[in-house]
Amino acid sequence: MASSSLLVHLTLEEDAMGIDDVVVIGYGTIKKNDMTGSVVAIKAEEFNRGAVVSTQDMLKGKVPGVHIIPGDGGPGSSATIRVRGAASLNASNDPLIVIDGVPIAVDGGKGMANPLETINPNDIESVSVLKDASSCAIYGAKASAGVVLITTKAGKKGQRAHVTYNGRFGWAKNTTSTDFIDTGYDHVRIVNQFMNDSSDGTMDIFRYTEENGGLQKLYEHRNDRTPHPDRPWVEVGNDGKYYYYGNFDWYHSIYNTNRFHQEHNLSLSGGGKDVNYYVSGRYYQQDGVLGGNMIRNKENYKNYSFRAKFDAQLFKWAKWLSLIHI
Repeated sequence: MASSSLLVHLTLEEDAMGIDDVVVIGYGTIKKNDMTGSVVAIKAEEFNRGAVVSTQDMLKGKVPGVHIIPGDGGPGSSATIRVRGAASLNASNDPLIVIDGVPIAVDGGKGMANPLETINPNDIESVSVLKDASSCAIYGAKASAGVVLITTKAGKKGQRAHVTYNGRFGWAKNTTSTDFIDTGYDHVRIVNQFMNDSSDGTMDIFRYTEENGGLQKLYEHRNDRTPHPDRPWVEVGNDGKYYYYGNFDWYHSIYNTNRFHQEHNLSLSGGGKDVNYYVSGRYYQQDGVLGGNMIRNKENYKNYSFRAKFDAQLFKWAKWLSLIHI
């Protein structure tokens, strides 16, 4: 009887994908495989791409358990952040924001709902979100709703001076037509058509007639965009009442249907043997919806930001770091 055998040698290789990544936590930095608390770290290359206006836009959908609630829709409106929902009925449910190791007050600036609005998204290197009690313990009671740790970009040792610029501009328009009826004659014609098709006579009080609406006068005014000397928009009838025959585009006089926005970012970074630097500036402008001809104070959001980060190795045992943010 003949027999054969096959000998196969299998070798399992360690998959160390991601476990050597360094994560910023409250006590400093730590490798992912050494963490015991609930911490989520996001690097710059993992942020949301596209037209990112604020830090919240970068984080949407990236961190499990973090809910970002949009603002009122106005230009520059601040979003609300909740880490694992609301933790208290009386105390604040806003997470503590820590930028480069410095805790920032909840009202990061005048009119700001959270300090993230003060940061240029292009300056962020990484974001870590501490979600459980053990991770947030170093910050005490003010971190009961979680902590968002932000590390901004810095110059690199031995890097030559590097200048970066990026900018964009565009217009936002309505996705549906805003060509509404703006003539009195067309309005009453449609109302009368509706009344004729649906009314049994009991709703005739809403029907326009020559006696109560001046159909002929409305017809004569149908193409007038401004008052005509021979056809005034307001007349006094034989009954002593005032009648209005003008045409006016109320929608476009109140709302802005062509909303311009622009953004410009400029940064300078570099480093030598002992000194590194990173300087950046940003200008962002956005027109709001309320911007028609009748609106005196038109919605127009403008944001300026400047950030500088310098660090120097003074001695082997001493390092100097300076942060400037405007």
